[in-house]
Amino acid sequence: MVVENEYRILTEFIRKLSIQEKKLVECCGVTLSQYLVLITLLGLKDISISNLSKKMGLDGSTMSRNIDLLYRKGLVERFRDEETDRRIVYVKLSEAGGKTAGDVRDGYNKWVAGLWNRVKPEARPVVAEALKSMIQGI
Repeated sequence: MVVENEYRILTEFIRKLSIQEKKLVECCGVTLSQYLVLITLLGLKDISISNLSKKMGLDGSTMSRNIDLLYRKGLVERFRDEETDRRIVYVKLSEAGGKTAGDVRDGYNKWVAGLWNRVKPEARPVVAEALKSMIQGI
């Protein structure tokens, strides 16, 4: 069972992490959910909106709404494959979307590295194992 002080520390960490993530993406004019779409697309050439929804575990309407907003901002491109099935809509990052995703990812990575550097080197393996255990519980 979690001791009250440990619980307070963990919940404060989660709350601050959430706030910081929002701040990191707001600088680029996107929401956290829009950024997660962009970062998922960063490693892909193109993908159907339906498959992107499945990959991210989101329902289709949520994904369509995010794609529409990103499209209006010029961060993604939508297209159909005229030769196979015109009903399927594909999406890929625009040049601006790739830059935005890369900029936010770089800032995020720098922030995470700064956090990790605050952990004493001899404690890092224990912290990493604890984080793995918590990830498995999510």
